[in-house]
Amino acid sequence: MTDYSKQGMVISDDIFYDLNFDAVLKLYKQIKKDKQRYRVQLMKGMYTSVESKKYIGPYINILNRNQE
Repeated sequence: MTDYSKQGMVISDDIFYDLNFDAVLKLYKQIKKDKQRYRVQLMKGMYTSVESKKYIGPYINILNRNQE
């Protein structure tokens, strides 16, 4: 078994995802568009109060968390 950490190498899938800046930027822009679209739809009254409370509100909170 070779210990790669002593040679300055880190083996982790998370690092590869974080280093792919283009994918992160694309996801950030998509989240921003989705949040804006759902907020406009909420203002237009496209959803019932139950739908907005049970589905749309929590989804917007998830999008906010992902954007941060």
